[in-house]
Amino acid sequence: MKNLKPPIWADRFLEWYCRADRLEEIQGDVYELFHRQAKTNPRLARIHFAWNVLRFFRYKNIRKYSSSHPSNSAAMFYNYLIVGFRSA
Repeated sequence: MKNLKPPIWADRFLEWYCRADRLEEIQGDVYELFHRQAKTNPRLARIHFAWNVLRFFRYKNIRKYSSSHPSNSAAMFYNYLIVGFRSA
């Protein structure tokens, strides 16, 4: 029972989608719930671990990837405004 580990795929999925600044906190919470449940029912604990990983899949927790062409809508609006004044 002491060598019981949560599902690897769920843990890797959590590390893949979660922001770096929130990962340690979320992972700690999920692991704590897993070990608490594993004392009574190890099989159910693995299912709950996967469910809890999916429950933490929220917009505020998703990692943001930087694109090679960042969009700057304020600069585009300013450019459109200048072109509009020139053509009027």
